[in-house]
Amino acid sequence: MWICKRARFDAAHWLPNYEGLCRHLHGHTYTVEVHLMVEGVDEKTRMGVDFRELSRFLEDEILGKFDHSCLNDFIEQPTAEAVCQHFLDIAEKRFKGVGTSVVIRVYETPDSWVEDLRWLFVEEETQEEDADTVLGQAT
Repeated sequence: MWICKRARFDAAHWLPNYEGLCRHLHGHTYTVEVHLMVEGVDEKTRMGVDFRELSRFLEDEILGKFDHSCLNDFIEQPTAEAVCQHFLDIAEKRFKGVGTSVVIRVYETPDSWVEDLRWLFVEEETQEEDADTVLGQAT
């Protein structure tokens, strides 16, 4: 089952290693989606993962850092592909042990996007600890 959330942010960038128009400073209203695959739902809550967890990830890790920023301050050559991979690295750390895979989709325009998938394999003994920590249930 896929649990998904979407957010938008504005950012500037330029592509210094590119000879086209995008070598000049310009901006976009980006849309970013996070898709987390989970194995079924909790018997009590009937949820795979609370949407609030995906919202917190987007707010804390994406919007809070990248909204109204210059992406070149974070990523050397911030193509849509590089932005997607950067966000996927962050999502992998956040959701390892919670889901089985995560997809990040980054829209640079409404009609142009990049998406990438990462499998979230963890050691069996750390999987329960990681899931509890992300879900705010650490003891």
